[in-house]
Amino acid sequence: DNFVLAAILGLSYGAAVSGISVMLASFITDMKTADIAGGFGIQLLAICGGSMLPLYQFPAFLQTISNAVPNKWALEGFISMMEGGGWADLRLPVLLFAAVCVCSLAIGLKRLHTR
Repeated sequence: DNFVLAAILGLSYGAAVSGISVMLASFITDMKTADIAGGFGIQLLAICGGSMLPLYQFPAFLQTISNAVPNKWALEGFISMMEGGGWADLRLPVLLFAAVCVCSLAIGLKRLHTR
């Protein structure tokens, strides 16, 4: 059961991040800039999402900002599963990831199509 939940959470997280990547790529035309922005973006999301430092060590305003970072939601989902949580605990992150994926893909694909 946990394997299925972990797969759902991981795939939905991957879809959201992929959608964000497509959207960001639609705004960048230079390949070197995209490469630099990608590497920097990954590190920034990891830091702000609590993947490198525990969120409780962040100041309050950074903890608020972390709510907009997919890493935070994925990390909390996996921790919840390790603590015995089930689908009820993962419903919000999975739905958020789905919404982020659909919205960012729509924006990115529209921009790429009109380019």
